[in-house]
Amino acid sequence: KLAMEARAATDSGDFDTARQLLATASTLEGTNSDVVNAQKQLASARSEAAPPKEAPAATPPASQPRKAAAATVTAPAPAPAPAEPVEKAPATVASDATQDPEAADDAAAANDTVAEEQQDAEETPTAVAAAPVMVSSLKRLKYVAPKYPRAAQRRNLSGWVDVLFTVKGDGSVKDVEVQDSEPGDVFANSAIRAVEKWEFEPVIENGSVVEKRAGVRMMFALE
Repeated sequence: KLAMEARAATDSGDFDTARQLLATASTLEGTNSDVVNAQKQLASARSEAAPPKEAPAATPPASQPRKAAAATVTAPAPAPAPAEPVEKAPATVASDATQDPEAADDAAAANDTVAEEQQDAEETPTAVAAAPVMVSSLKRLKYVAPKYPRAAQRRNLSGWVDVLFTVKGDGSVKDVEVQDSEPGDVFANSAIRAVEKWEFEPVIENGSVVEKRAGVRMMFALE
C-alpha cells in the first residue's frame, strides 16, 4: 500500500512525499518488488524533472604574473649632470626661411643689414668734446680787468684763478666756471665777474661760426 501511494505521489510530482513513503515502506515492509519498482520510478521521475545541469563555467587560466610586476621598482635614474653654460648665439631668422628660398634670401639680407649696422657703429668714432683753447688764440674785442678783493688787499694776499668759459656765436661769453684757484676761492668771484664781461670776435671753423670753449689763468698780485 505504501509503495502504491509513493507511486501516486511520484506521478503527481510530489517527490518529497514519495521519498518519505518509500522510506517508511522499506522500514515496515522490507525491500520487496513493489518498493523497489516505486524507488526506480521515483528516481527516473526526479532525473527527468531535474533541470539540466549547466556546464561548469570554464575557469579562466590563472593569469601569469605581469612582467612589469616582476620588474619591481627600478632604481632611480642618476640625476643628470648640470648642463654647462652655452653662449647664446645672436637670434637669426630660421625655420620658415629654410623651407622657402625667398624667405631664406630675406633672412640672409636681414642678417647682413644687422652686421653692417654693427660694423658702422663700431667704426663711427664717438664725438669727443674739444679741449679748451687758450684765450691767447682768440681775438678779444673787449677786456674787463678783475677787481682786487679788499679783504685780500688788507691781508696782502696774492694768487691766481684758472677760468673756463665758452665764446658764443655772437662773441659774448657764457658758462663761466672756476677750474682751480689759489689760495682757496679768495679771487674766484672777482675773476668770474670780469670774464663774464669779455667779448671776442666770433670763431669761424670750416666756413661756419661755432662756439668755442676757452680757458685763461688770471693772476692777482699787489705791486
